Amino acid sequence: MEKKRDYFKVQGNPMVRIIRARDFRKFIEGDYNIPYETTVKSIDDVKKALKAGSRISATGGVTVMTDRFLTSCSNPKRPHKTLLSYIQKLIDESDEKNPLMAILTNPPGRIPVLTQEEAEEQESLDKVFAKINGHASSKEADNHQFLKAPLTDEMLIEALTTAAAAMLNDEHAARMKWKDGVDYYEKEYGLNHLLVCLFYYINESGLNASSSFFFHQRTPFHEYCSQNLPAELSVCTERYFRNCLTKLQWKSCSFDEYIHSGRKPQGEWQKGQFNVEFWYAIYREAAGHFRKILQPEG
Repeated sequence: MEKKRDYFKVQGNPMVRIIRARDFRKFIEGDYNIPYETTVKSIDDVKKALKAGSRISATGGVTVMTDRFLTSCSNPKRPHKTLLSYIQKLIDESDEKNPLMAILTNPPGRIPVLTQEEAEEQESLDKVFAKINGHASSKEADNHQFLKAPLTDEMLIEALTTAAAAMLNDEHAARMKWKDGVDYYEKEYGLNHLLVCLFYYINESGLNASSSFFFHQRTPFHEYCSQNLPAELSVCTERYFRNCLTKLQWKSCSFDEYIHSGRKPQGEWQKGQFNVEFWYAIYREAAGHFRKILQPEG
């Protein structure tokens, strides 16, 4: 039998899953190391699971998942009331013959690359997450929905307009030249490309306030930027923005790995796939302008 992954050596946040007892077997039989499990009889059992997750988390935070709820919990000692209320409802509706269980499972590593089917499923989860957590209740929270302190979300607009002013003709479009092998190519790009690159820059620089930024804040990120840009600037639809991110995360050429390593992924180009060298050329130049406003840690 293949050895399961060592839970304690995997970077990232562990996941506390609230599941039915009948579903527990698939986790036992799957490739999961489960360091903690408990039957949920009260909300206190969930809180204990969250604390157990925080003790072995690389960041101190955990991710929480139920049948219809997916969110991050940066402070497991004081979980959000919305989360606790939702889980309490599940407890109240629980069947004693098939009780709820709280288990810890392996945390994610780097950004996973999704198939089209998985991407569509993730998009559904993302919209649920955005609906529940996408609107902060205070001005302070609004200022740090995407960027962690001392940076504020208003700086996203400043970073985007700074890059646009430096790179685009009349802040609308320009042409990017890049080299592939011995040949040079040239192609037009615009503000939409800079918006996607800014999203990657935040994630790769570790400036995101939420550990689930890459998947679960796409919709509110696009909404925030599109609504707060100057009137003369406009970006693509939220659907197209999502489509760009999906096409840049193919298994053969994952764009985040390209940014992280600086080496072109070795994979066969697929029909409909974006040219990662074109995007990487844009990203490298844009990152220099983003960095003037948004300084990475360290």
